Amino acid sequence: MKKTAASVSFAGSELGEGAHACAFFNGDDEAFGVSATEQKKHCAKAKKPS
Repeated sequence: MKKTAASVSFAGSELGEGAHACAFFNGDDEAFGVSATEQKKHCAKAKKPS
């Protein structure tokens, strides 16, 4: 069975297979805050196993 990569929404855009995101932050706290927010959004949209 062939696996297909799901697109990921990041900063208002859809990132498909082979995409990446780069960013600059003013310290570790800011970087963690941004990445944690994006992870929470992705987890909220993810399907939960039944």
